[in-house]
Amino acid sequence: MRIGGPEAVVFAMLAIALALGARYYFFTYRKSPAYALGQFFKAVKAGNVDAQYALLDEDDKRFYPDQKTYDKTPLAHGYSARIENVSFGNEQAGAKNGGAVIIDASISVRGTSKGKELYQQSTQSIQDSYAMRKNANGEWKVILSQSKLELPNKVEATPPGESFSP
Repeated sequence: MRIGGPEAVVFAMLAIALALGARYYFFTYRKSPAYALGQFFKAVKAGNVDAQYALLDEDDKRFYPDQKTYDKTPLAHGYSARIENVSFGNEQAGAKNGGAVIIDASISVRGTSKGKELYQQSTQSIQDSYAMRKNANGEWKVILSQSKLELPNKVEATPPGESFSP
């Protein structure tokens, strides 16, 4: 088999598309606020307090001066293994928020099993919004103090010391 002119054109177009896709993923998408917020929710879902605390903005780190203080919040462990899906919507740049970007999020969370039978599991979906801002190094950080935070307000967290069993 030989590769003729039309096949070579198709292969060249595929190679260009692959290179442009890789360029977009590594140089644009991974540096976006939605990607950083996705990493934050990945850490919340895993119960990884180290990664969550690393993604907090400096303003929030003044309120939670160390990781041990942040570890006591419901967001740190209260939704481990319970977040089923997170999808992001609009990004709105807000001058009134000190240069922060507000990202709308739709979050699906499994209900707690406290006082329920195994077959009585429920899922709750909420609409939330989170503020993001670049730090001095150009990395996007989550500003919990400026976020709507419907997740801890509307969805009951798993009590401390109790593990979630799906």
